[in-house]
Formats: sequence, C-alpha cells, structure tokens
Amino acid sequence: MANKILTFKPNWRKKNYKSHGGRWCKSINGQVRYFGTGKSQSDTKSYQVAEKAYLEFLHQEETKKPVEVPINQATLADVVEVYLQNLFARYERQDVSAQHFNWMRRHLIYFTKHFGKDTLINDLTELDLEQYKNFHAGRKNISKITARDYLSTVKIFFRWGWKMSLIEKLPRNIDDLTKITSGRAKLVKPMPKIFTMEELKTLWEAAGEKVKTWTVLGLNCSFTQKDLAELRASELDLEHGSIKRERSKTKVYSVCTLFEVSVDLIAKHRYQYTSDTNGTERVFLTEKRSTDTLRNEPLIRNKIKADGALNRTDVIKCAFFRLQKKTGINDGRSFRSLRKTGATFIEQIDPLSTELYLSHSENGMKQFYAQRDWGRLEKALQEMEKRLNGVIC
Repeated sequence: MANKILTFKPNWRKKNYKSHGGRWCKSINGQVRYFGTGKSQSDTKSYQVAEKAYLEFLHQEETKKPVEVPINQATLADVVEVYLQNLFARYERQDVSAQHFNWMRRHLIYFTKHFGKDTLINDLTELDLEQYKNFHAGRKNISKITARDYLSTVKIFFRWGWKMSLIEKLPRNIDDLTKITSGRAKLVKPMPKIFTMEELKTLWEAAGEKVKTWTVLGLNCSFTQKDLAELRASELDLEHGSIKRERSKTKVYSVCTLFEVSVDLIAKHRYQYTSDTNGTERVFLTEKRSTDTLRNEPLIRNKIKADGALNRTDVIKCAFFRLQKKTGINDGRSFRSLRKTGATFIEQIDPLSTELYLSHSENGMKQFYAQRDWGRLEKALQEMEKRLNGVIC
C-alpha cells in the first residue's frame, strides 16, 4: 500500500489528545469526504473497505453527470440514458417513487434491446412503433394490462424526448400506441383469494406477537404493508380506539374503529422512540440489531442502487411469508390477502360498508357534497369482531 488514494486522519480527545483510531478521507472539489474508519494508518483491511467505498462514490457521481447528445447523432440508448437521468433527479427530490423509476427503467431497457441500442432515435418510424405494439399484444406470457404498461412507458418516453428537442418529430400514431383490445373474448371476473376462518386461526396461533399486530390490522383496517409502514403516531388514537388517515396508495381519507385486540397489541408493540432516522414519527419501526443498519428504520425501504436497479426491503412481507411457510398456508396468497379477507367479511355483513372499509374514492359529484357514513362502517367492524372472536384473540 505504498501509493494510497485516501488519507488517514487520526481522531483525538479534547482531554488528553491521545489518538483513538481515525478515518480515511479524500478532498474532492475542495470538500473533505470520509469513506470509513480504521485503527491506524497501517490498518490494511479498513483501507481496502474505504477505498472500495470511494470508488463506488466516484462511479455514482459519474452516472449523475448529464449526457450531451447531438440530435442528429442521438441513438436510442443515448436518449434513454438522458431520460433516466432526468427521472432519477425527480426520484431524488421525491417527485416519483423508487418503484416508478424501476418500472420505467425496466420497460425502456426492454425497448432498447428490441430495436438495438445503436439505432438512431429519429430513424424509428410509426411502422416500427406499430410493430412493437403488435409484438407485445401477441405475447402469450403477459396479460393485456402488462402489455399496455410496456407501451405506456414508450409513449411517455417519446413525448418527453420530443418536448426536450431530442426527437425531431413525434410519431403520428403515438396516441394509439396503448390502445390494445382484448378481442371478442370476455374478461374473466377475478376471484379474490382469501383466508378461511380455520386458516386464520392456524396463522394466528403460529404467529409471533409483532406479526399478530400486523395481521390484525390487515383485517381490521384493510391495511397493506405500505399502510402499516407509513402509519404515523398522529393518525393513531388508542384512547378512543381509532385510526384516522389517508390511505397510502389512493390518499383517500378513512376512519377505522379498532378491535379490542388491535388496541392491546398496538399499545404493546408500537415503537417506543419518537421518530425514525429521518425524523418521521411512525408507529412501527424495525428492531435494533447488533449493527446500526436496521435501527430506527421504516418497515419498507426502497432505494435505487448505483446500477439503477431497485433495492427493496419489506419486513412485513418477509415475516408473513415465513409464517405461511411454517403453517403450509400459501397457494398464491400473501399479506395483501388479509385485506381481501376482511373485505369479504364486511361484504357479507353490510355490502354498503365495503367501499368505506377499502377506502375507495367516491364517484361523481357525491364526493363534493356528502360526508361519508363512518358510523355504518363502525357497526360492520363491531360485527366482524364478534365473528372473529375465538379466531384472533
């Protein structure tokens, strides 16, 4: 290690100025950045780790640099790269989610491979896009909805390129690109996969205390993993036994009356600290581990890696999957099936309360003139609690 890229900066204490290890650092554009700690300047192992972190940092900075593309020489891969850089910047300022970025990236990579990365973007014609549409419409391994998603991404991409003057002419059939019909075949009505009373009892008896808390909220409040992970302390009222919040996916306001067992489990297993590492007051956070990597973190975390791929951690999904594997209750069902199970129970009790339970938005002008009858949902949930007595208790 004669020629080191990084410099070792020793630590010191104010009282005795005695050295206690140090940090590996590098001055970049006039700013000192640190890439790891070490015991001493001769600590080879810590230096190798810090050097790896430094090289990864340089790679990330390189990928953030804007790509300059002459319009007459712009290839499909060039314009896709510029678009993804723009989309990544929107992700960093939280205009779009990590899932959305990953979704667009995967579809555009597929589009680039189909026509070739060296194809000039302005050489693509209406016939090429029509051929790409027919290709996806004829695929047997994906649904019509998935095919429409692939084409919708291409439509958004071309409109953006035209607005940014990277595409000289917008294809005339761009609006027809996503119009895929299912032919004369009738659409099959989906049959929601739910858990039976016996299966719920088996899952409940085998579950740990925290998984029980998430499970009962999946049934009680029709919560998905995201709803649980984003539940704030300000939205929870244990004194009156209710949760008032906007659903994470649709932003539709809902009022849910909690079961007695829900109140007891939340009070016992809610996170005791005031906030997570981002300062957000969440009801549920990850437990402390031997390292600080999972301390005070949300139950669901999405991060875009250096190569642009999505790195997703879902503690709830993994814990419930382990429970299903332990009990042998699977068959294509997941934690989201609890929401479908609860909706089925509410539909049997009071069909008019099902929309309230699922937090679906009102259609038409009614949403602007009438308040929703949360008392009706409360009565339906009370009846549901009675039916589940002996199953989840």
